Amino acid sequence: MRTEQATRAPLPQFIKDFAGALAYENPEMVERYARRHGVDRDEAERLFTECKKFLIVCALFPDPCSPARALDQMWHHFILHTRDYADYCWRLLGGFIHHRPSEAPN
Repeated sequence: MRTEQATRAPLPQFIKDFAGALAYENPEMVERYARRHGVDRDEAERLFTECKKFLIVCALFPDPCSPARALDQMWHHFILHTRDYADYCWRLLGGFIHHRPSEAPN
């Protein structure tokens, strides 16, 4: 999967929200992921942390990125929580990080 970035705030604004982007929590979404994917809560939390790191990289670099399969599953899950995901992107990353499927295998 690759990202496609429509808009992004200037880098200095992003830097201001870096800590917030990493610190963001969504316990209900993480718990739902753990149940649906048969992993324990610690693993789901770890994947969500890695997903946030991936999204930060996507916000910093406009070139398309492709995450590992497990990370892509978490990203898909986060995107399905549309209001939470959109708020996270706009408020903490400075722009919406779009997901665009690719033909390349992960």
